Amino acid sequence: MDHRGREYPSTDDRTRRNHGSNQLLLRHYSAEAGRAGCRFVGYDCGSSDDAIISKDLNGVITSWNAGAERIFGYRAEEMIGQSIMRIIPPDRKEEEEEEELQILMRLQRGERVDHFDTVRVRRDNRLIDVSLTISPIKDSNGTVIGASKVARDITERKRIEQERHEFSLELENKSVNGLQN
Repeated sequence: MDHRGREYPSTDDRTRRNHGSNQLLLRHYSAEAGRAGCRFVGYDCGSSDDAIISKDLNGVITSWNAGAERIFGYRAEEMIGQSIMRIIPPDRKEEEEEEELQILMRLQRGERVDHFDTVRVRRDNRLIDVSLTISPIKDSNGTVIGASKVARDITERKRIEQERHEFSLELENKSVNGLQN
C-alpha cells in the first residue's frame, strides 16, 4: 500500500513496508536480498557508478547500491524500506506517482519501458537530471514482483547542452542583428 492508501499487487509479503519493530527486520532482509540479487544475476552492483535501485510493486526500495549513495546522497540503510517517492521532487510527486504506477503496470504486462530523462532530488535538496532505465524483476515463475532502476546522473551533460543552446541563440541573434545594420 502506498502513502495514499492504494494497494498494489505483490507476491512477496516480506517486501511490504512494515512499521515499528518490524521495519528493522525488513531493512535487514531487504539489504541482504538486494545484495544477493545483484550477485545472482552476475553483476556487482556495488562497483557501478550508476545508481542501481530495486523496488517492489508497492514502490518500496529493496536494494540501493553504492552508486545510488553517491548520486543521491543517502546511505542504503536510510533508503531500503522507504518509498521511492523520497527522491522525487516535491512539485512532481503527484505526476511521478501516476507515472510510476503506469510503468509498473506496463512491466507486469511484459511491455518494454524505454529509458527516459527526468529529474530527481538529492538528500541535500539539489535537483539532478538523471537518465533512467527500468527493467522488471521476476520471481522463479516469471511473475513480475518489482522493478530495477538504473539511474545515471546527466546533470553536467544537460548543463552543457543548455549552454550550447544559449550560445547558438546568441550567435543567431548577432547574425540577424548584423544583417539588419
